[in-house]
Amino acid sequence: MHLNFIIIKRFCLKSLAPAALIVAGVLFFVRPVSCKSSVEGLSILEGDFTVPQIESFTVDDSKSVSMKFSKSVELNSVSLLCPCEDPLFGKELELEYQEENKSVCVIFPLSSVTGNSYVLEGSLADSNGNTLSFSIPFTGYNDHPALVKLSEVRNSYAKVSRGHKCEFVELYVEKSGNLCGLEIETASDGEKEKFVLPAIEVSRGEFIVCHMRKAMDNSKEEEGQVSETVLDLDLAEHIDSCAGSRDLWNENTSSVISDKIDAIVVRNSFSAQIIDAVIFAKDIDQSFSASCRLFLEKIEESGVWGKCDIENTFVSSKFGTGAGYSLSRIDYTRNGKSAWIVAKKATPGLPNCTESR
Repeated sequence: MHLNFIIIKRFCLKSLAPAALIVAGVLFFVRPVSCKSSVEGLSILEGDFTVPQIESFTVDDSKSVSMKFSKSVELNSVSLLCPCEDPLFGKELELEYQEENKSVCVIFPLSSVTGNSYVLEGSLADSNGNTLSFSIPFTGYNDHPALVKLSEVRNSYAKVSRGHKCEFVELYVEKSGNLCGLEIETASDGEKEKFVLPAIEVSRGEFIVCHMRKAMDNSKEEEGQVSETVLDLDLAEHIDSCAGSRDLWNENTSSVISDKIDAIVVRNSFSAQIIDAVIFAKDIDQSFSASCRLFLEKIEESGVWGKCDIENTFVSSKFGTGAGYSLSRIDYTRNGKSAWIVAKKATPGLPNCTESR
C-alpha cells in the first residue's frame, strides 16, 4: 500500500492525468464503509451532540448576573475572578436555575464594586454530556447611574493653524451619578467603535465633551488630549478642550461619525436601554444602509426620538462643510428634530449657541 502511494505521488509530479486514479482509489476504499456500515457491524451514533450555547449574559444588579442558554444545562463549576482588594475575592457563589435550567442566575454574597473589572468563569454540561467552558468579563454594576442627554455634536474634522478640530459628542448631566456602564454608539460605525465612558462621578449641570477620536500628528497636541477622570477639570490642553468642563478622549484615531447621514445613541450597557438619541442627514435624499436601519429600529422601540424615518430626521445641507459649527440642542425637555439646530458656533464644554447657522 505504501509503495503504491509513492508511485502515484511520482506520477503526479509529472502530469495531471493520474488524478483520476487517485480519486477512483479513494472512492473504492470509502464506498464500503458508507454503503455497508450495517452489514459490517458498524453502528451510527444517534442523539444530540451540539454544545450548549450562551445566548445572553446580563448584569442584573450589584449582587447578581444571569445567563440564558440554548438548552437545559447544569453548571459543573463557577467562580469569580476579581482584583485581590475587591471584597468579592475568594467568596462562594450561589446558583439559581430557572425556566427548566435554560437560565441561571449567579448570586454574589456581597455587592460588586461599581466600575471594577470581573470575570465569571466556569463549565457546564447538558443532559447528553456535551460540555462548555466559559470566561465572561464584565464590569461591576452601577446602581446610581447619572442621567445624561445628548447636547451637541460635531460630525466634521478639520486641520487648523493651532491643531486639529475632531468630531465630538457633548453630554449634559441632568441628574448626578456615575457614568459607569454608559456608552456612545453611532449607526455608521456600530459596536466596534463605541465610546465606553469611564466609571466616574459627575454632577448635575455638567457638560461632558466626549472627543470621538484623538489627533495624532502633533506630539504637543497629543499630550494635551487628557481624559479628565478626576476632580481637576483643567488637565486637558487641546484646542477643543474647555477649562472647568470635563473632557474625555476615545482612543480611536479615525472618523466615527458620518458627515452625510447618521444616528447617535447613549445607552446603558447594563440594561441595554437607549437613554437618548439624535438622527441627522445632510439632505433629504440620503438613505440608511440595511445595518443602520436595524440600529434605527432599536431607537424607535426605545421611544426617545419618535418615528425613525427620513421625514423625522434632522436634515441640513450645512452638515459636513466645516468644523466651526455644530448640531446643537436648544431644548432638553423634548426629543426629536425640533429640539436641535445647526448652531453658528461650536461650543464644546460650554452652554450651546442658540443662533442658527
